[in-house]
Amino acid sequence: MFKPKPNAISTGFIKYSLGKYLKSIWEKKPFATVKHLSAKDLHSVFMPLPPLPVQHEIVARLEKELGEIENLKAAAERGLRLAATLRAAILTEAFAP
Repeated sequence: MFKPKPNAISTGFIKYSLGKYLKSIWEKKPFATVKHLSAKDLHSVFMPLPPLPVQHEIVARLEKELGEIENLKAAAERGLRLAATLRAAILTEAFAP
């Protein structure tokens, strides 16, 4: 299990930034059903780290924006459900005997 030093790197920063680096490692691995990462693979990654306070700011901003995206997604889904209900009501009214 990978555990960063708490005073050196934010776990949230790792969570949001490591994906790009892992993708590049996986792309270099031979084709297989399951690809395994070794410690050597992880040590080969150079990931520039801003100071810890900046990492926390980046994570807070990302989480705020991702939260807003989730709210917009939920609103869009509610709108689609309402549109389907309205469509059904209009069709019922239009074709009622």
